[in-house]
Amino acid sequence: MAKKPDSYSQNSPESNQSSTVIKLPEDGLNIEKFRESEEARKIVAWVQSEWTKAKTARSQKQLQWSHNMSMFYGHHWVEQTRGSFPEGYQDKLFTPRKPYYHQRKTINRIRSYVRWEMSKLLSSFPSAQAIPASSEDQDQRAAFAAEQAWTSISESKKLRQHMSRAMWWTIVTGNGFLKTSWDPYCLDKVSGEYGDIKYGHVTPFHLFVPDIREQDIEDQPFVINAYTKPVAWAQHYFAKELGDIQLSPSVSSANQIDEAYLNLGNSKAPDSVIVYETWIKPGATKLFPQGGVVISVDDILISCQKDGFPYGHEMYPFTKFEHIPTATFYADSPIVDLSQLQKEYNGLRSEIGEAGRRMAKPQLIAPMGSIVPSKLTNEPGLVIQYKPGMAPPQPLPLSPLPQYYLDQQDRVLNDWIDISGEREVSRGDAPAGVTSGTAISYLQEASNQYLTPQFQSIEAGIEKIATQTIELFVQYVDLPRKIRTIGADGAFDTMLLKGADVASGTDIRIEPGSSYAKSKAAQEARVMDMFSVGI
Repeated sequence: MAKKPDSYSQNSPESNQSSTVIKLPEDGLNIEKFRESEEARKIVAWVQSEWTKAKTARSQKQLQWSHNMSMFYGHHWVEQTRGSFPEGYQDKLFTPRKPYYHQRKTINRIRSYVRWEMSKLLSSFPSAQAIPASSEDQDQRAAFAAEQAWTSISESKKLRQHMSRAMWWTIVTGNGFLKTSWDPYCLDKVSGEYGDIKYGHVTPFHLFVPDIREQDIEDQPFVINAYTKPVAWAQHYFAKELGDIQLSPSVSSANQIDEAYLNLGNSKAPDSVIVYETWIKPGATKLFPQGGVVISVDDILISCQKDGFPYGHEMYPFTKFEHIPTATFYADSPIVDLSQLQKEYNGLRSEIGEAGRRMAKPQLIAPMGSIVPSKLTNEPGLVIQYKPGMAPPQPLPLSPLPQYYLDQQDRVLNDWIDISGEREVSRGDAPAGVTSGTAISYLQEASNQYLTPQFQSIEAGIEKIATQTIELFVQYVDLPRKIRTIGADGAFDTMLLKGADVASGTDIRIEPGSSYAKSKAAQEARVMDMFSVGI
């Protein structure tokens, strides 16, 4: 029977939540006493100050993310308030009113694009290989064991599911993040032991960095992961650390971070607190010369580690995925370029539809006082009475829309294809007359090359996650655990492993190109071509 951690209490949460803050290992620090010191107050004030600076520095970028999300959700007629608006209403997204007789058509091509893009980026999961430290049999076995441990952990912890969520943010905002951490209170259902590795996606709204010019997250001096959490949740999750302290709501969840743009709540009354999880590299501040981790709730210090990161790999637990690199930390999304085309396309369809309705039900012209306009309805066979001696009502002559205006739809769609890269092959259709497997493979490869930076970002991110996973396994798993894997042939395999068994196999590499989407039809056609030439 597995024992619970020594630091476990009845108030410690036994959950597999992927978006919660980490639990730092016990380091002997009396947090209640340290919380009252001047140094602790400086630390909390520094965290809040740096978070405010980072949030302000990216305000325009965050507004662009909100606009991209509005386009995905079908709110295509939104506009941005200007700086001349009253305070509190500046740089907001709103939908202007329209006359009742106007109809706004919304043909959401953005959502279709996101679905296809996610399908391409997630169709093939990168293949990881552990490189032995030497040619010795022991190192060879350690590398094999590391691959088995990575496969078992990533599948049991549903890494693909978290990857899918991170890819949604990567496509919509240009930035996606995954978090790899160790939870001492999580029960490993396979082995029955307490303590396990967790994966979770972090939205770009919740992760803050101080240097926007620095593209690599590992070169940032510190990273702040901020959450808006209900008071009751924070009081329970940090019950041991808070002791007798009672939290009070300080912010409204509907107005903080991203909730206002996701329409997750309408209440503006304070109902939540902000939880800060700050990872600091050595030398980032004189408060942490060796680096460390700070967890605080509003202005209350929860836990603090001042002698470096708790994880032996000495990397941030956050992995960044980016779509279109911009030579800055925050990448861009193709939706930035597609938004104008989407709005123009909707405008064209709306005006064409409105013109059609006017022709089907033309406006009437009549001498003043000859009829009662309020009695005109859509009733079939309606008798319209007019005063004798006056001209009867006549339909208002309408001119048809010019052909060049109607052709503008095709021009918009052609621009859409060029900007989005959504061609026939990328959608799984072979061009007319192309039946050769070699030709289809070539076109598929050319389509994939359009997304080379995105696939490289995925492979680099999975390599970092795999390395951190094995390093955490080596650091924290000191007793043999049951590992279950399924081979490529569908055979089940079970083994007992501990961290020392994979210690010399932590050099994880991703096979280049393994994340590229592969066409099954092209592979079958290639085999048929080989048969046709006698191979």
